[in-house]
Amino acid sequence: MLSNFVILCSLFTSLSGLAFAEQTYQANGFTFQHRDSEKVTVTGDKIKTLRIENADNSLFMVQNYGSSITPEQLLKKMSQSLLKQFEENAIELTHKTASRTLLGESRAGRYILFSRNNIPSESLLFTFKKDGDTICVITQMALQHSKEAERMFATIQKSLSISNK
Repeated sequence: MLSNFVILCSLFTSLSGLAFAEQTYQANGFTFQHRDSEKVTVTGDKIKTLRIENADNSLFMVQNYGSSITPEQLLKKMSQSLLKQFEENAIELTHKTASRTLLGESRAGRYILFSRNNIPSESLLFTFKKDGDTICVITQMALQHSKEAERMFATIQKSLSISNK
């Protein structure tokens, strides 16, 4: 009887989309868990840029700027860059603060709403100091895929660590 219950629960979990094969990425100063289906790329020599993308084009991006810029300067620069990238199809919600737990601490960030190919989307932008380095984290998702994107982001956020080695 108990084994039937365990099999039934396993089947339900698989069918409901809660069970996903995960793997650990550990290279280039970054460590985190992500789903097998997500594409991971790391670029940059001076400023390491980590990008994790899924099939729905949701994006979790982390950049380590070292001590070359302050979080405030970077926030202004990145916000302007994102608004310019989406031109007149973007707006920054200055009255609303985004919140995520990143690298073990609650972080405040900025919301930017934009439209790409007539699909409403959002980008959250965070800049902060961690162990003397300025870190930038950007998440982007189409609002129609927010449930799946938030699962992706949560998996990465819970396990993300950065080292300078």
